[in-house]
Amino acid sequence: MTIEKLRQFAEADPFRPFTISLADGRRIRVPEPGCLWIPPRSERTFFVAEGEAQGYTIDLLLVSSLDVDLRPRRGNGRGNGRKH
Repeated sequence: MTIEKLRQFAEADPFRPFTISLADGRRIRVPEPGCLWIPPRSERTFFVAEGEAQGYTIDLLLVSSLDVDLRPRRGNGRGNGRKH
């Protein structure tokens, strides 16, 4: 995993939520781009916010995978988001 690859996930258009799996078994969801911050000169560390009161500083060497949610996004403003 590289910091450039993480930036690609964060800057994808359209953005797809993804989950970061860590070597210790934790899984951290990134539901929207504003929840992830990569310092401009960083090569290894980044920050993920979870809600308003919690966040994680993560060393990229601890990331075992990034799993993208490929399901269609719901709540497009047209009805309840269910297919008919």
